[in-house]
Amino acid sequence: LLTDSGFYFYASFPDPIEIDGVCYTLISKVKKAEVTYKPNGYIGSVVIPASVIFNGVEYSVTSIQERAFAYCTGLTSIAIGNNVTGIGNLSFVGCINLTSVTIPNNVTTIGDMAFKDCSSLTSVIISAGVTSLGNDVFLSCYKLTSINLPNTLTSIPQGTFCGCSSLLSITIPNSVTSIGDGAFASCVSLASITIPNSVKSIGINVFWQCTSLTSVVIPNSVTSIGSGLFQLCTGLTYVSFPDHITTIESSAFLGCSSLASFNIPNSVTSIKSYAFKGCTSLTSIIIPNSVTSIGWSAFSGSGVTAFTFPASVSTIGNYSFSGCSSLSSVTIPNSVTSIGRNAFADCTSLSSITIPHNVTAIGD
Repeated sequence: LLTDSGFYFYASFPDPIEIDGVCYTLISKVKKAEVTYKPNGYIGSVVIPASVIFNGVEYSVTSIQERAFAYCTGLTSIAIGNNVTGIGNLSFVGCINLTSVTIPNNVTTIGDMAFKDCSSLTSVIISAGVTSLGNDVFLSCYKLTSINLPNTLTSIPQGTFCGCSSLLSITIPNSVTSIGDGAFASCVSLASITIPNSVKSIGINVFWQCTSLTSVVIPNSVTSIGSGLFQLCTGLTYVSFPDHITTIESSAFLGCSSLASFNIPNSVTSIKSYAFKGCTSLTSIIIPNSVTSIGWSAFSGSGVTAFTFPASVSTIGNYSFSGCSSLSSVTIPNSVTSIGRNAFADCTSLSSITIPHNVTAIGD
């Protein structure tokens, strides 16, 4: 503990003390108890009280230690006492028969992977006190259909709901400013999501393989978007991007086979590799004159039928339109000086093409 005069050590009982079926580490100096592992595991319904009494002394139960209930496959329900402020890393990991959880108001932090692989967990209520979630908190909670997130959260960290294949919808509170990498990856039942204007950054692969997601509006507050944002979202038909985004990141819409149209903002200067690869329903797209760079395989395998490069582009990248079997016409401006290898490979509908005089290099 840190005091005004520095650090001091305090006594604790070295071995877990079991009281009414729950094991605790007792910290005598500050009269606090922490829920810890039980040698033979926890089963059935467990109640964590606000306080416990041992040898006539009352201890406030303030935290659930790391791995306290890890892989307790017989645990079916948990009631968390009102004095608990923290839930440790991996505290309930692998509790495959735990069906619901209510986090009380005094809890402020939930650690990494706290409920990972709780495959029977269907609902979670997180009360207003929680300000911090760890990474992968609900990773692979396959049956989780609903969750309440409080307005005290400032971020949805990496992998928070990754693999929650039964999650149908979620409301992100206005307090959230960032969404971490893979936060909703493989949420295959997620049909709708509203991103509030408070969000400023969205990480890598956030909606990877959200196959039921059909429409998403990214608010103008967002200034940073990671790669692979909607990769393999096969049901996605509409997306709105902020009008100040400068880059369509790599694999942003890779495999979005239902995406029929997309308006690229005039602020975009770069379309990265694989950005629209495999967008088979995308038959037309307008590239604004602001774009100066189109990456490797950016439109490979898409359904584009005609394409006009903006006068700002100097290079057509490798595999840019390979496998675009519906592409019948291409207009290459005089600004282009090089065409990469396999740029138009297997464009079986392309009957003619005019290469301008400024082109000095054509790849394999």
